Amino acid sequence: AYDNCHSVVWQSVFDYNMTTHHWGQKKGVVIRNGIDADKVVVTNHKLKEIRRQNQKVFVCSANWHRQKRLKENIEAYDLLSKQYESSCLIVLGSNPDHVVERSDVIYFGNINHSLCLQVYAMSDAMIHLAWLDHCPNVVVEAVSQCCPVICTDSGGTKEIIGEGGLVIPETRQYNYELTNYDDPYSLDLSLLKKVQIESLEVDKSKVDLQVSADEYEKVLSDNANIFFGT
Repeated sequence: AYDNCHSVVWQSVFDYNMTTHHWGQKKGVVIRNGIDADKVVVTNHKLKEIRRQNQKVFVCSANWHRQKRLKENIEAYDLLSKQYESSCLIVLGSNPDHVVERSDVIYFGNINHSLCLQVYAMSDAMIHLAWLDHCPNVVVEAVSQCCPVICTDSGGTKEIIGEGGLVIPETRQYNYELTNYDDPYSLDLSLLKKVQIESLEVDKSKVDLQVSADEYEKVLSDNANIFFGT
């Protein structure tokens, strides 16, 4: 497919670098995932009660497996939460591979999309320490709801949050070699001891669906003579 296509759309610069590293240069463009960036209203009573009871609310979200680093997300929350009198971490998504029996770590499992957006809208920060993620939609959605994101510098997640949020350096450099996604590098989370969540900002412009749609339209328009002979 790569060899025979006329143009490639990559989700992130990370994807572009990985693809061209293994398969060579190709005509194409990076277009990140987008979403309607309007802020939603939190109407769910359970969420309102969680928000009322906690000084800070954190969230993490994925279809969980080792690459997503749920264990490290919880460790990061533990460091961040020490600054506050009351806080909680909401864990969204199926098959959590690290479960702790604590009242301040709340496992919601799979919930519908509109409720996910309400969780992001009411949260003070998302913790997304996944290793080598490409362009995670959960981060796109969190940013659309003005929720700052804490991620690592591997993969394409850092490209979504731009100057907003917080990027934690990996302890080892990944050089696009073939690897085992279920064996992520260890992390040094000590930086989080000094992080003030209140200082984190969000730039929603990178996740605006209209921007993504315009970029896709341009790609198709530029290649219209190939598809339609015009």
